[in-house]
Amino acid sequence: MMTPGTGARGRKQYGKDASAAKRRRKPASLLIATASFFALAITACETDEPPRRELRTPAAEAPSPLPGPETPHTPIVVTLSEWEIFLEPHEPRAGRHEFLVVNDGLYPHAFVVERGEERWETSPIPPGGQATLVTDLSEGTYTLYCPIEDEHGDHSEKGMRTTLDIGPE
Repeated sequence: MMTPGTGARGRKQYGKDASAAKRRRKPASLLIATASFFALAITACETDEPPRRELRTPAAEAPSPLPGPETPHTPIVVTLSEWEIFLEPHEPRAGRHEFLVVNDGLYPHAFVVERGEERWETSPIPPGGQATLVTDLSEGTYTLYCPIEDEHGDHSEKGMRTTLDIGPE
């Protein structure tokens, strides 16, 4: 049994060593944890940014979630890579559509939606990049392709071409 002023091996401690033995009983990890907590708390409170305020729209003024002439349908995800275009499964209807185009390839690609005189096109998308293309499609079949021609050839002719059927509204 250890008593005050007694060392870890039961030996009597004298003078400064006795008080040091008592101090050693407090785990150092507790002191470190406490100091770390206060350091983090102080750091978290020090900021030059003004407090953020959340703006809320009253329910009566909230925008309608239904697609209309101003609101696109659910985005159509398009993935481009060498030498293919992959579309997420979908059954699009006539109206405004947003294409989320992701370049999963090694080279720059672009994306075109075309039918007759109607044409929408993204700028070249770097590898790993993405672009958004908003269209207003009517019922019918559209051609989707990559218009880039470079040292690898015509991307469209290499297989980056497909069609998309748009149903009635």
